[in-house]
Amino acid sequence: MTRTGSASSAAALPAQDPSCPCTQILDPTATSALCRLCHGAIPRVQMLIELNQRFRRDNDEFQHKLAVSYMRHDESALEMSRLRERSDELQTHLALRTQELSSVQKSLSAMGEKLVDEIEKRAELQHSKEAIQEELEDLTRSLFEEANVLVAEEARRRHGHEQREQTLEVQLDAMRGQLQMEREQLTELKERLAEMQRREMEMDELAARDAALGNDDSLASEQPSASSDHGWTPMPASSSASAGVADGPVYDSLLLAEFRDFLQQSPSLKTTKLHTVPFMKNVLEDDVTPCLKFGNNPRTSTRKLVDAIAMNTCFVEEVADPELGDGPLSAAGDPARCRYHFKTTDAADDPWCPICLLCRDRLVAVCEFYNLIRHIRQGLYAQRRVDDVFADVVRLKRNMHDAR
Repeated sequence: MTRTGSASSAAALPAQDPSCPCTQILDPTATSALCRLCHGAIPRVQMLIELNQRFRRDNDEFQHKLAVSYMRHDESALEMSRLRERSDELQTHLALRTQELSSVQKSLSAMGEKLVDEIEKRAELQHSKEAIQEELEDLTRSLFEEANVLVAEEARRRHGHEQREQTLEVQLDAMRGQLQMEREQLTELKERLAEMQRREMEMDELAARDAALGNDDSLASEQPSASSDHGWTPMPASSSASAGVADGPVYDSLLLAEFRDFLQQSPSLKTTKLHTVPFMKNVLEDDVTPCLKFGNNPRTSTRKLVDAIAMNTCFVEEVADPELGDGPLSAAGDPARCRYHFKTTDAADDPWCPICLLCRDRLVAVCEFYNLIRHIRQGLYAQRRVDDVFADVVRLKRNMHDAR
């Protein structure tokens, strides 16, 4: 703009006249303001020259600044271009980041939905787990209950088998005892038959001897007295055996009637009510209680012994390694030699009570009687005749009497 203004001003000035005195005064080639005529300085020219120099310096400075400005402008343009490129890159990067952010937000939203679904699934699984645990606890409880029921049933079956085994053993013992009694009765019958045959032969010989002597009338009068002396009634030889079998002991009819009533009541009779029956009440008073009275200073109650024997909880054993010596008996309270001991319960901590041989025989006699009563109540003698069973009862009553 400065260059253009100066050129415009020069073009507007009029052309210099060569004949003008200024051409002689001023040296057009000189750079000083001296006059060629007087060689003195022209103030106005000198001021113009200084002003021109100052303008030149300012122009040079302005030119330099303009060049610097141009350079800075170019640099700014380059920087602007770089900044625009950087801005474009940043815009592109921002767009990419925006897309990535949008994608991340979408992914985050999807992950949030998945998280919600996962939480719901976990809640459902937790609920299912709790339901399964409850079901498992119910199954475990029912399994234990069934196991307890099975164990109880097995215990009942085992107890039933043991009871049946004990019953069979008792029946076997009863059958053995019955067989032994039958054998003894058979032996006794054989002996009685042999005795009857011997007496019959003696009577036949006596009759033949009397017939030979001709004393038939006297023989007929003596035979009844002889037969009454020996307790036997003569009969033909063919019927002698049956007569010997038919002969037997004569029992008290009242006691037998009470025993028959006891047999009818025994299946439904409780053990605690056993001695309320007239038969057992009389046996308790007449045989059992006297047999279990051990002296004047007993240490064991008779009632306690009777209850233990009736409940089958009285145990009598021989001392395995006895310390023989005189000492007080737990049953009788008298000093005697203790070879046996007993107790009235099956508890392991129940102490054994020492007893002598006589007391042991008494206890065993009463225990055998109550064992027979127990077998009768269990139906082990249901197939036998009442008279035969009553004969065993009378025999055991006699044993209790003898043990006293």
